[in-house]
Amino acid sequence: MAWIKRNLFFTLSVAAGLILTVYCGYLFFGRDLSDNEALSKEFQDEVAQFNELQMKSITPSQENIDHAKADQRQVAEIEAKFHQAFPPFPVPPKVDEKGFSGYLEDTIAGLKTQASNAAVGLPENLAFGFTDQRGKLKFSSDDIQMWMQQLLEIKALCGALFGAKINSLANFRRVPVSATDLFQTPGDLLPAVMVITPTETRTPYKVEFRCFSQELAAVLDGLARSSNCFIVQNIVVKPAGQTMMEPDQPASTPAAPASAPASAPASAPARPGGGRRGGNRGASGYPPMTMTMPMAAREQTPAAPQAAPRGAAAPGSALAKTVLREHLLYVTLSVDVVRIK
Repeated sequence: MAWIKRNLFFTLSVAAGLILTVYCGYLFFGRDLSDNEALSKEFQDEVAQFNELQMKSITPSQENIDHAKADQRQVAEIEAKFHQAFPPFPVPPKVDEKGFSGYLEDTIAGLKTQASNAAVGLPENLAFGFTDQRGKLKFSSDDIQMWMQQLLEIKALCGALFGAKINSLANFRRVPVSATDLFQTPGDLLPAVMVITPTETRTPYKVEFRCFSQELAAVLDGLARSSNCFIVQNIVVKPAGQTMMEPDQPASTPAAPASAPASAPASAPARPGGGRRGGNRGASGYPPMTMTMPMAAREQTPAAPQAAPRGAAAPGSALAKTVLREHLLYVTLSVDVVRIK
């Protein structure tokens, strides 16, 4: 006891430290353990309830049926609004092998006519991805129906291109519709696949054309404003190797003022008595002064500037500068056509 009395402050400090240590241990261990036990029990209860629901048999009630019908009506309203923005493509006519051959030729001829009316250049042998199908009479019946759908999509895509009045259409690639849709022309094949889902069919295309930046913007704007659903996946733009003509230059460049020393003007004839006192006097009563220059100073005197030709830029004024020089572009556009079912 005597030692405790002598070291009372130390003893109280040790006791307070022990009390704080026990309290902190309770906070960090006791409460956390109790919380973990509560969460574990809640999780076990949820698992038991889930298993119980899985084992129960389905017993539809009128309330559940009403909820399901309300959900169906909501989905139908959303689908109707979507179809208003993107109406589906028209159903192509059902044709046989001979009918498809004629329909293909009519479609290609119609697209070429539209291109000619819009002043769009086309390669002579361009068949819009159907080079190998032209001139044949035997096709798979399943392929014919898919080809008819592709022809409708190609018409819609070409409508946006020709409406923008591009300079020329270089190539048109499409994807095969089946394993029997074999390509012998490499320029028609697009190494991609058609994606078919219960709600939509997505068909990729790749178009190569030449245009200027204004026509390219019109193409993208036309695809965005189209009633059909187009998704631009990729676009590659590079110079086409052809540029516009240089701006007209003046026929002749005005000659700069001569830098060579010009001959000094001949001195005026001396007036009688011009250099003597009492000679010919002016209105002021003094004789007129005749100034003579040394030969060295006379050689350094530049000649009087001549009048510039009419229409030429005055000396010292800058000629008109080209602010924007447009170049022809070669565009490769990868776009998906989406058909909503």
